[in-house]
Amino acid sequence: GRIVLQRLTLDHPVLHLVKHRNGRMNYEEVFRLGEGTGTGAGTLVRFERVHLIDGTVLLDLPWSPPDSMRTPDRARRALLFDRSQPGRIIEPGPEGYARRIRFEHLTAQFPLMRLGTPDHLPVQLLVDTLATRMSDPAVTLTDLAGSIEVEGTTLAFRLTRAALPHSSFAGDGRLFWPAGPVLYDFRLDAKTLALADLRWISPGFPDLAGRARITARSRGATRTDYALADLSLGGAMGQVDGHVTAVADERRGFGVDGMDLKLRAVDLDALRPYLDTIPFQGRVTGTVTGGGFLDSLDVDFDWTFHDARVPGGADSHLSAAGHLAFGGPEGTLFDTLTLRNADLDLRTVRLVAPAVPLEGRLQAEGTLAGPWTDLTFDGTAVHHDGGNPASTAQGRIRLDTRTSATAFSGELELEPLLFDGIRRSFPGLAAQGALRGRVALDGTAEHIRVDADVTGDLGHVRATGAFGRRPGGWSADSLTLVFQDLDTRVVTGRGPGTALNGSLFVDGISDSAAAPRGSGRLLLGGGRVGGFVFDTVLATIAGADGRLAFDTLALGWTGGAIDGKGTLGWSAPENGQLQLAATVKDLRPLDSLLLAAGGWTRDTTPGLRPLSGAATGQVTLSGSLDALNAGGTLKVTDLVFQSLRAPVAAATFA
Repeated sequence: GRIVLQRLTLDHPVLHLVKHRNGRMNYEEVFRLGEGTGTGAGTLVRFERVHLIDGTVLLDLPWSPPDSMRTPDRARRALLFDRSQPGRIIEPGPEGYARRIRFEHLTAQFPLMRLGTPDHLPVQLLVDTLATRMSDPAVTLTDLAGSIEVEGTTLAFRLTRAALPHSSFAGDGRLFWPAGPVLYDFRLDAKTLALADLRWISPGFPDLAGRARITARSRGATRTDYALADLSLGGAMGQVDGHVTAVADERRGFGVDGMDLKLRAVDLDALRPYLDTIPFQGRVTGTVTGGGFLDSLDVDFDWTFHDARVPGGADSHLSAAGHLAFGGPEGTLFDTLTLRNADLDLRTVRLVAPAVPLEGRLQAEGTLAGPWTDLTFDGTAVHHDGGNPASTAQGRIRLDTRTSATAFSGELELEPLLFDGIRRSFPGLAAQGALRGRVALDGTAEHIRVDADVTGDLGHVRATGAFGRRPGGWSADSLTLVFQDLDTRVVTGRGPGTALNGSLFVDGISDSAAAPRGSGRLLLGGGRVGGFVFDTVLATIAGADGRLAFDTLALGWTGGAIDGKGTLGWSAPENGQLQLAATVKDLRPLDSLLLAAGGWTRDTTPGLRPLSGAATGQVTLSGSLDALNAGGTLKVTDLVFQSLRAPVAAATFA
């Protein structure tokens, strides 16, 4: 038979093409193509100069669940999953479920449409121009010219030109549907390419445009790889060059393979559809290689990040490699990322972790592990602030920002910490010199447990217990300091030099609006303050109900002792009474203290002598610390100081 039309115009046609479960198309039945024994001549069906105007084509393809999901329950889940894909329509029909693809506003000119031949040649379409909007995938084709051949379940094409709304290309390849889903195997040379036209591959593609060579190959019914070679894309969101294979997997989601890209000033908003938990805003310049899906991605990158949220901008550099995962319940997961080099502006770090007090920059080498909001660093960090000396620490630190109270934990070896280098970060810090040793921390700024053993210009200190900030003051939880040769002048920046040996225990809270509550004990087992050498100091203090109770006050040195006991109010109207008693058999050890208290210097003029003599006294302090009254008696015998001589001196005061 012969069906030949030399001119055909179809205005607003609606064509319904159906592939049956047996593999035949419904138009083959209409034109009785391929019927018979297969040894005789076929029917000639040939249309020339065909013009379609604003037509609609419905293509129904059989749908079946994957072989691995043939049980009723799994088949239902596969159906629900496929129906969740953008533009995907799967409906029941007389032969089971079918996937429907719509081609709307189809306008085309075909010099030739050959649907059948006596020698059973493939269906052939010669296309002068074609434009349509496809539903699945969601592609808008604005122009196409070339040739198309269809044989069985395979469509082969060769395009001399084709265009999407903002892209133009040429190429060849094939589409095939052996088991229902449309599979791809084609190559396109895109002289102009806009990623916005390819959002049917991944809806998150950024608004970048340029050129690329595209090779698409389906790896199965649910996965297609789109290799982008000679890629060069740019725009307001930055510039990307290199090559990468974009992987569209209906079950795993979006992935990449063989990624090797150079980025220039790429806005992080371009990546945010895939990395929505990144808490930064700014632009990245550098290189990135790797592959994997977003839930399991191997990367190697060398980036400079310009932080747009810091006034005037802030630049940080990061060179790292490792395994990342995105999109899980905890956001970005590092498992594990090796930092070859990191040079971070701490203003950027503080935007993520406001509890970090340091100013300046932090350089780091080591590893990062854990989710972005509960991150552990293990390695070496160097802090420097401008031209000030750098501090180095080595060890492990965990930073947990999942709640408003940032939590810290870890153990560091200070190698060393230089107080001059961190002074701008802590304006009230008066300590001098360096500190070396081990520091372990666990908690938040409100309550942090410490276990430290450090040595430096200030002496040797062993600290255990907990302390923290609270509104209007501080708290201590069984905080114990054990020290040797402690120099308080190095710690506070004022007063005479000291060498203290002993311990301090504090448990309680201080509050600027109320009296401290808790207890404390100071025990010194020998030391000096300036030139004054003592044997022992013991002080036990408790705070409660607006009062301070001094259970024991004792100072002893060779030739003298002072003891005390009592209470004092913290502030009026609370009050108390504290009794002090002193017995000094030899005043000479107190000479340096007297000079320091009076602001005097040693006068070496002949005839001037240091302090000597003996004394006894009693002092009563009453009231509160902000309204203190003092009274008592003092008796000195054989007093000598500078030019002063007094066999007996006595005083009473109130």
